[in-house]
Amino acid sequence: MISGFLMTRIIVGRLQEHRFGFLRFYAARFDRIVPALFGLCVALLVFGIVLLDPLALKQLCRHIIGSLGFYSNVQYYQEAGYFDRQSDLKWLLHTWSLSVEWQFYILYPVVLAAAWKVAPSLRLLRMLIWLGCGVSLALCIVTPLAYQSAAFYLLPTRAWEMLAGGLVALHPVVWSREGTSRALQVASLAVLLFCIVGFDAFMPWPSYRATLPVAATCLFLLANRSSSQLVAFPAAQLLGDWSYAIYLWHWPIAVAIHYFSLPVPPVAAIGLLALMVLMGRFVQRTRFSDMSWQGSGRLGLIVMIGAVAGLSGYAVRNQGLQERRPDRVAVFADLAVASSDWAFPAHCERLEQDRVLRGCQQPGGTRGDILFLGDSIAEAIYGRWAGRAGIARPNLTFVTQGGCPILPGAKRRGPGEVCGTFLDHALSLAEMGAYRRVVVTSLWSGYFRPGETVCFVEGNRCADWTAETLPGQLDASMGRLKERLERVRRSGAEVVILLTYPFSSVDVPQELAKRLYLGQDTTDVQSIDLGAFRRLSQPIHDRLRAVAQEIGAEVLDPAPWMCEGDVCPAATAAMRPLYRDQVHLRWSVIQGRQFDFLDRLVRPFPQEMARPRGE
Repeated sequence: MISGFLMTRIIVGRLQEHRFGFLRFYAARFDRIVPALFGLCVALLVFGIVLLDPLALKQLCRHIIGSLGFYSNVQYYQEAGYFDRQSDLKWLLHTWSLSVEWQFYILYPVVLAAAWKVAPSLRLLRMLIWLGCGVSLALCIVTPLAYQSAAFYLLPTRAWEMLAGGLVALHPVVWSREGTSRALQVASLAVLLFCIVGFDAFMPWPSYRATLPVAATCLFLLANRSSSQLVAFPAAQLLGDWSYAIYLWHWPIAVAIHYFSLPVPPVAAIGLLALMVLMGRFVQRTRFSDMSWQGSGRLGLIVMIGAVAGLSGYAVRNQGLQERRPDRVAVFADLAVASSDWAFPAHCERLEQDRVLRGCQQPGGTRGDILFLGDSIAEAIYGRWAGRAGIARPNLTFVTQGGCPILPGAKRRGPGEVCGTFLDHALSLAEMGAYRRVVVTSLWSGYFRPGETVCFVEGNRCADWTAETLPGQLDASMGRLKERLERVRRSGAEVVILLTYPFSSVDVPQELAKRLYLGQDTTDVQSIDLGAFRRLSQPIHDRLRAVAQEIGAEVLDPAPWMCEGDVCPAATAAMRPLYRDQVHLRWSVIQGRQFDFLDRLVRPFPQEMARPRGE
């Protein structure tokens, strides 16, 4: 918003003085933004080549190219989704806003200069900016929740924030009373404080809520109190001088702390402060404004940017420079493809805005239809029969929504949440009597680990769970699930409840790659402690078994087939991961012989399902 204010004053002021030049304007933006960004990218590239595993380096280099090309916001929009890698492992994630800003800088002066050429009038410029701000804000507000990633990352839905600053610049106010401007400044700070305290990460953003902090900033600028103690305070001035450096370096430091599992205090705090100060001094001392485009300054920097982008592209094409560990090239090659080892079609997993379920079908060769109802665990199981021949089975239909617990009344916090609506529609479909068997599966206990964002609907609010409240909340949810599954049974369908299969506490391919590259022990990554998994899953699994017994449903527990003794493999001895991430089995793995027990779900079965030997 502030950048829009400043850019409008610069552009319009020079247009009025008949001295605006595109080259001069873009050169000034280049001088302000590019050198420090380039320095950050060079530092991260060198750092990554030395210390990052091939998977992490490949991702970093892709993002370096996007950041230097100022389209990283488009990259992150394309990557967003349920199976997106952890955002706290994306070293340049914060540069999405810099890309949006740069895209605005490219287009904004063209529009203003063209309008000024048609009619050199401030009134016309105001009308254009009001129109652009209104259209962009409307797009931001009406964008469906299912497409919040687009609203968050892309220029059309974020331009209004910068255009709002332009409106303030073109509607200057001179206050005759000091008290009025002081009141505006206090009011703006109060609104900003309310936003800090009242907003959280689970709210859809930007949406209409973003109008509050933007309006508050507009009020602060309209107050026009540049000489107030709050603004003129030396610490505030220093913070302003170093703000860009702090912006550039704060996120990579946070990612480094997470990637290397560094203790946050005091090492991380001291390192963060030192780097910010150093980069602040670098930004202050680096000036290219006195150099021509033909000189050695900007032209040389552009050449170096091309070289860094070229080296980054080479690293991407060569899978993160796997040859840095020649003894592990084959292992890293398999780790690199593990995350994409997935069969479920992306277009199937969605409850559309018209609230119509979009299921996926696998035609079979025998009579009868089977419905799989679940979250992304059901999507993983889809791969068991995808493209396989030789198994006599009925037609299969998969109705899924990734990240949604199959527990009535439970939902996930966050923008675009449709879990309650999805589950109601899916269970209604199962109750119609069109399916011979309904298989219900979910991550179940996985939703109740520390850090998960599941809550339980209680009246008009969604209550968080704690160790004390969870038993009662699960009992209430299971009671509602039992009622719905009883209706499914009355429709004539068999019901099978597939329990959670053992899952890891870490992203298996990602963690293996990091530890193998750094020469660290991988024993705890290669296996899953069955005892710990049982302790986590027992409360909900016991309740699911009780529901099954009461309604005459079957229960299938994958753990006895997947584990030996007290250990469940997460990777082979040759370091081939069985999981594509933390919880989802790979397509190529789930088609293996060790998962033949899943075929029981699609074949006629006796009253009690057979148990594995020795159980």
